[in-house]
Amino acid sequence: MTVHWPKALAVWWSAAWRGALYGLVGGFVLGAVAGFVAGFMGAADQAPFYGAISGYIASIPASMLGLKQALTRHLPSLVAIAKDQTPSNVVPAASLRCTAPPKRSVPCSQVHATAGR
Repeated sequence: MTVHWPKALAVWWSAAWRGALYGLVGGFVLGAVAGFVAGFMGAADQAPFYGAISGYIASIPASMLGLKQALTRHLPSLVAIAKDQTPSNVVPAASLRCTAPPKRSVPCSQVHATAGR
């Protein structure tokens, strides 16, 4: 599948701004909580360190959420691109059905591999 630069840039930007926004909010909240707890526990000199580590940790699931939402938003147009580029003689995998007899305990892949012999 060939994805051209305008579509790739749109997907990237969609994921980037979502990940940055969610990371900023999540990092601020977890960093503030960790800094407050460190200060409250008597480790006020370590509060910035704990806050920074918590902020970095929050950015990982935040970026994953941003990527998921960006792909969900752009997936229909990516599927359309893939369908336009699929040759007409290719059979979609979803249309293949297992034709193994019900009493056999042989995987479908072996049944299809030996069917042409």
